[in-house]
Amino acid sequence: MIKKGSIVGVIPLSEELEEGSIYLVRRPPFSLVVKRVLMGDDGKIVLRSDNKNYPDQPIPNEGYGNIIVGKVIWVWQMI
Repeated sequence: MIKKGSIVGVIPLSEELEEGSIYLVRRPPFSLVVKRVLMGDDGKIVLRSDNKNYPDQPIPNEGYGNIIVGKVIWVWQMI
């Protein structure tokens, strides 16, 4: 969906997460990446890539503000 080299507009995380929305997240060793946020059955937050080559990454519900930086609100990319 979002291609390599695209520019994304992000607003700081200030509200509850919106399931299915796209967020900028801290993921070592990559630094900052863009992931879709889903809610898992076990109460954990699941980070999902639209690229099926990358597995889901569950993160704890507590302290997610240290991992999720902000919500992507626009994307500028070549088509």
